[in-house]
Amino acid sequence: MLGVKIKGVSEDFDELPIAGYEEMLREVAAAYPNLKLIASTLRTAHSASRNGWGAIAIYQDQIVHVPQRDIEICDRVGGGDSFASGLIYGLLVNKPIEWAVKCGVAHGALAMTTPATPAWPHWPKLNASSKAAQRESRVSPLSPKRRLCPKPQRKSSNVLA
Repeated sequence: MLGVKIKGVSEDFDELPIAGYEEMLREVAAAYPNLKLIASTLRTAHSASRNGWGAIAIYQDQIVHVPQRDIEICDRVGGGDSFASGLIYGLLVNKPIEWAVKCGVAHGALAMTTPATPAWPHWPKLNASSKAAQRESRVSPLSPKRRLCPKPQRKSSNVLA
């Protein structure tokens, strides 16, 4: 991040040592003292459709870590942007930094696990997903018995079908 390497991370990022991320965040904060908040998503790709998803941030010299939880991916596009917008939303409504980072993680998870993701989800849906995640200690709005991603359908040979 910004030229600072993360110590202890394997080449394929299959394990993300939180101590290495904390050290990296502190080094970036020292190198760029005008930055008030520095955050990074934490993603471990178990497969194309199953990822560990969380985040870590530093704010006012305090580390905030939202542990990774497995989520079922429909589409990875927009996960990081959605994390950033959820984090910024939390800051704009004057919530504590822990809440803002959790909101970012929940919004990123919602974006990646929902087919045809809107630009911004309906607040009650995001809030319900975040509350369910807190109850189940999961980031994912998915429960083990519920599948938001539609099962792949066989493609028709008819292009117009």
